[in-house]
Amino acid sequence: MKESLFALLKLQEVDNEVDSLRKHKSDYPQRVAELEQLIATLGDERKNKREELAKQEANLRHFGQQLVTAEDDFKRHQARMPEIKTNREYDALQQEMMALQHAIDEFQEEKKKAAEEKAKKTAENVVAFKKVSGEKE
Repeated sequence: MKESLFALLKLQEVDNEVDSLRKHKSDYPQRVAELEQLIATLGDERKNKREELAKQEANLRHFGQQLVTAEDDFKRHQARMPEIKTNREYDALQQEMMALQHAIDEFQEEKKKAAEEKAKKTAENVVAFKKVSGEKE
């Protein structure tokens, strides 16, 4: 009799476990759909962040090129200094050089901002990548 009761208890435990598995089985499709949606969302975020990063890299290159051009112009103007014969030419060249120096300063500042923004976007991309790869695993 005891053996029968123990067998029934074991059967009850197995039955409870089967019921639990059936319940979880019905939850899995919904969970999979949620995870797929999350992966898609995070993938879109990552794509957007990559596009933003590409824009920042383009800005950085642009300001770098502008800076080089302005510095070259400034050097050419400096090289012309010994050739100046009148005060009027000297004043005009000084004004041009001051304008170029101002442009150089602005380009350096913009280049610095673009580099900082690029670093920020790169860090955001790393976080987005970790989120996506973390959810897939």
